Amino acid sequence: MRILNHLHASPIFLAIGLLIVMLFSIVLGLTHLNQINDIKTEASEMGLPPQIKISNNWPQFHNTANRGGVNYSENVLDSTNVGGLKMKWRAWLNSTGGYSNSSPAVVDGVIYVGSNDSNFYAIKATDGSIVWKYKTEASIDSSPAVYNGVVYFGSDDHKIYALNSADGTKLWAFSTGDKVSSSPLVAAGVVYIGSNDGIFRALNSSSGSLIWQNPNMWEIRKGSTLGIGIVYVASDKSILYAFDAKTGSIKWTAPLGGMGRSTPSTASRYNFVYVGAEDGRLYAFDATTGALKWKTPVLGVITPSVVRSSPTIWNDKIYVTTNEGDGVTTADGHQYAFNAETGQQLWIAHLPDMSGFSAAVANGILFTSGFGHNAYAFDAVTGVKLWNAGFNTFIGNTGGAVVVNSNLYFLNQDGYLYDYADLTGPDIIFDSSPKSLTNLPSATFSWHASENLVGSPTCTLDDIVVPCSLSSYATAGLKEGPHIIKIAATDKSNNVKTTQYSWTVDLTPPTVSILRSPLNPTTENSPTFNISSNETNSTFLCKLDSQSQQTCNAWPKYTNLPDGNHTFTAWAVDQAGNTSAPASSSWLQDATAPTISVNGPTSINYGTSPSWTEAANETVTFYCSKDGGTYKLCPSPTLMDKPSVGTHTITWYAVDAVWHKSNYVTINLTVNP
Repeated sequence: MRILNHLHASPIFLAIGLLIVMLFSIVLGLTHLNQINDIKTEASEMGLPPQIKISNNWPQFHNTANRGGVNYSENVLDSTNVGGLKMKWRAWLNSTGGYSNSSPAVVDGVIYVGSNDSNFYAIKATDGSIVWKYKTEASIDSSPAVYNGVVYFGSDDHKIYALNSADGTKLWAFSTGDKVSSSPLVAAGVVYIGSNDGIFRALNSSSGSLIWQNPNMWEIRKGSTLGIGIVYVASDKSILYAFDAKTGSIKWTAPLGGMGRSTPSTASRYNFVYVGAEDGRLYAFDATTGALKWKTPVLGVITPSVVRSSPTIWNDKIYVTTNEGDGVTTADGHQYAFNAETGQQLWIAHLPDMSGFSAAVANGILFTSGFGHNAYAFDAVTGVKLWNAGFNTFIGNTGGAVVVNSNLYFLNQDGYLYDYADLTGPDIIFDSSPKSLTNLPSATFSWHASENLVGSPTCTLDDIVVPCSLSSYATAGLKEGPHIIKIAATDKSNNVKTTQYSWTVDLTPPTVSILRSPLNPTTENSPTFNISSNETNSTFLCKLDSQSQQTCNAWPKYTNLPDGNHTFTAWAVDQAGNTSAPASSSWLQDATAPTISVNGPTSINYGTSPSWTEAANETVTFYCSKDGGTYKLCPSPTLMDKPSVGTHTITWYAVDAVWHKSNYVTINLTVNP
């Protein structure tokens, strides 16, 4: 008051004083606004602000304070490469035969997780080696939260712990009245956590001092979620509670059809809060009023069915798993996807055992599991299964999946913390390429990769680096001989794999030979040929006379050819497609005996020398015999020198080129005195 009175006396000091008051008010207002914005930022799941989207950490159960279970920064794992996930490492956490429901948190390359051996571990994310561990007095089922260099978690020893995340030094511990399996929620300097003593508490994150608490809720086994100024938690009292995040006053309560052993999730787009219950249903409530917006029918196919997984929210969709059966005679489970606004079922996938697993979504891939000795990846939109780790790879998973920097982390009942990563390099699948043996001195390749790549591949031709595009390469002027193209591609996980293709250029044509052909001339009208090549596995082309060229085998045969001159031509074609020079065989075919005639005198006077003219229907050689004597050549005309008086008998025949004998022609000649 004195200051104000003094300032009132001086206009300059009054202005300065008012400015100081205004600045002080602005600072206070900004501080309050930042606290509110912290709550709003961590509660917003759909349309996340940049500061959450770019985070490569997973600081608490289901990542963000709204428990959405989504890593929006993941851009490496996708539908093209998730099938290449393989175990990178596993870390033994000294399991004592039981199992922990703790789900890991990952911050700045360190994994934080509790174990049933009562130790809390900090594990190096790159290789699974232990950075440090802290011993509590009982098993740890609580999933940790990492906030401003401090890791928070609960233990079955009835305590809530705050450790230095760098070295595991205890900063404070808060004692409760029972086990603390609930997962802490940390936002704006407050740790929200429940206990099996039925009390939900808000603690100062720096000192561990109690800010407020709400008792008489029965056992609180799972974590809470944050909306805009409201924190939500379910309990074994079959009630979903909404508390004022600052004061702890009850905003509203909503009844559930069974115990609430599911961590709620919130979606600011619809102002909904979602939670599963032991009656086998998923519920959606108005986050401001608690009014029921929708609930699913009892899920699953085997009773009893419960929903213990924390709902995962991504792109207008909400995902939960079911725990079905009594676990002794019957056991089953399913992964469900619903429309987040209406509750309409979008898809369902079978999990071959009970599941309370809280799925994670990264880059459109949903990662889930259960007690069924396996882990899975599904397309988050369609429900198509993209990957599974392999049956009996491990025992079963009970907590939740964590996806950070393209690695999938989860704690298993077998006592190991697992890291799965894409360790499989990309395959290059050729869409077009030269034949393995070709006669072309040029080559064109086109291909596609089995997954998305980083940059263009590196190509070498015969061990010489050549420029190629993302999906093609062409070259010319290749020499005869073998060639190899190698394509080294890098995927988004920095796996490099080289795919190669080998082929041979053959520019030398084969030589064809005709090993068998008809005699020339011949009487055969159905000749068979035998052809061969100096290159094995050659094929052949054949042509007869003026016919078109046709494919043929090594023993081509022709039937019922007409008499006359013929020419057979053959080519060999090697496996590279080279065609030989032609080889040919020509012959005369004559399968018909000739016909002859003889014209000349039949009566002459002595002293005359008669002659006869022979004719034939083809080229022949004539023979004749006089008075039964030996046949001799008788070219036309045939001349008889002054035969003696009397009667003479002259007989002719002829043979053609293939020694077909013609008909006989006989003339009786009378020589008068």
